[in-house]
Amino acid sequence: MYFVYGMHHCVNVVAGETGDPVAVLIRALEPDTGIDTMFERRHRATRATDLCSGPAKLCLALGIDLGLDGEDLTSSDYLRVESSNGPSPLAATIVTTPRVGIAYAEEWQNEPLRFFVADNPHVSSARR
Repeated sequence: MYFVYGMHHCVNVVAGETGDPVAVLIRALEPDTGIDTMFERRHRATRATDLCSGPAKLCLALGIDLGLDGEDLTSSDYLRVESSNGPSPLAATIVTTPRVGIAYAEEWQNEPLRFFVADNPHVSSARR
């Protein structure tokens, strides 16, 4: 978890060992449960595709804040990664693009390090 611009929470999934800086920023998700609660938390959202279509929107909709920093995503009662009963993203077309909003990253700013399911309306629109 981290706090950006003094106003937004963002969530990373850390997949490496302690001291190994391996993490993935979760930029968006397609909600399938708890949608009414997400609308209550995201007053500005007017449709389901707006609820979690960006890292700060996602955190607000899911009630994620710095209090969840360090949660073990395999065993937490509050935040966890689970298997999906829906279609596998492996069956879909995965698109790669440069990351969004990292002009400061010099040689890394144009590397294809952003991954998403093609044509998914829940993906944040920047460079979709």
